[in-house]
Amino acid sequence: TRTGLTDDIHTGKSTFLIEMEETSRILSQSTNKSFAVLDEIGRGTSTYDGLSIAWSILEYINKKEDKKFRTLFATHFHELTKLPETYSNIINLQVAVHEENNSINFLHRIIEGSAEKSYGINVAEIAGIPMEVLLKAKVLLSEFETPKINQTSIQPSLFQDTDYSEVIEKLKSMDLYNMTPIDVVNYINDLRKSI
Repeated sequence: TRTGLTDDIHTGKSTFLIEMEETSRILSQSTNKSFAVLDEIGRGTSTYDGLSIAWSILEYINKKEDKKFRTLFATHFHELTKLPETYSNIINLQVAVHEENNSINFLHRIIEGSAEKSYGINVAEIAGIPMEVLLKAKVLLSEFETPKINQTSIQPSLFQDTDYSEVIEKLKSMDLYNMTPIDVVNYINDLRKSI
């Protein structure tokens, strides 16, 4: 089970590194008979890194015949709700919420389907965050959610089926023990440009 949020200051491990080590153990030690609870995988890094890692972990679990174990995967990445379109054994579940007069009430019931929105600002209000902060958060959220016209995205589409096998083979063939750090950076930069 992967839950919790703690740095290990004594060993110099960040929350994210600990999360990845625990997830690695789950992925390597699980069998078809396992049951895993993975809570907010990818939350301790940038949004796109976290989303990419979470997405890849779910695909890994679903593609490996010897690793198809039951998994409860809690996430705030709405993009992952598209995975049932590709994997018939993935089901979206959500916590039922009743909204009325700009307030929410969590019904403590799990229902099928994906949440249409997040309730982070509502939860922040319940926790007592100052109204000035909440109002600013609502303005920013509105700006972030408004699509920008003529904005070119350098982020590749998650739904695009791209073959990276050649790049992967080049990465595997790198002789890291006989390369300087700058050689590694230059090599990877050249690979990146070729994609």
